[in-house]
Parts: sequence; C-alpha cells; structure tokens
Amino acid sequence: WATFLQAYAFMGDVKAFKATAIKMDISPFVRREACRTLLQMQEAGATFSSEIQSQMDERLCHGQEKLIP
Repeated sequence: WATFLQAYAFMGDVKAFKATAIKMDISPFVRREACRTLLQMQEAGATFSSEIQSQMDERLCHGQEKLIP
C-alpha cells in the first residue's frame, strides 16, 4: 500500500489517499512507517495539498513524535 499512498499524496488524489490511509491505520507499525515515508518525501522537497497534509496528520501521523531527526 505504501507505494500507492505515496503516489496519491504526490498527485493530490485525496479520495484515494484517504481510502488507502484508512487501510494502513489498522497496524501501528504500518501507520508509523507510512508516516515516516511521507515525511521523508517532504524532507526531499515534495509538497502535498492541504487536504493530503490534513489526512496524513489525522490518519497516519497522529500521536507520533517527529520521526525524522
């Protein structure tokens, strides 16, 4: 699911991003790794729409400390 989530975030497909993030939210490990991957994309220069950022914060990165040192 991670590859699809990254593509949806990059393309700004909020509906597909949300549907995939919901599936990933059931496992704390998968959720944490998805959050970390998306944060790394942003560190590398990717920008996400405000809707994607909101879904990312709400579905994947909630309750987590900053994952990238």
